[in-house]
Amino acid sequence: MSDKIVILSKAERVAQYKKWFEDAPKNVRAYLDMIEYDAQRWEIAENQQVLSESQLKEVNAIYAEEL
Repeated sequence: MSDKIVILSKAERVAQYKKWFEDAPKNVRAYLDMIEYDAQRWEIAENQQVLSESQLKEVNAIYAEEL
């Protein structure tokens, strides 16, 4: 049996993630939320070129504004 790499479109990936999230136990959903939060913070940091630890508060403030 050969494994194939399947590349999904962004819409398919989002739909698949949402399904997994809905089906996951509560503690797993909390863990996935934490991962998503961290990923969004780092994306903001990279986009703003905020890379030092001392500027992480700025990233958190930007993220909080988006909520």
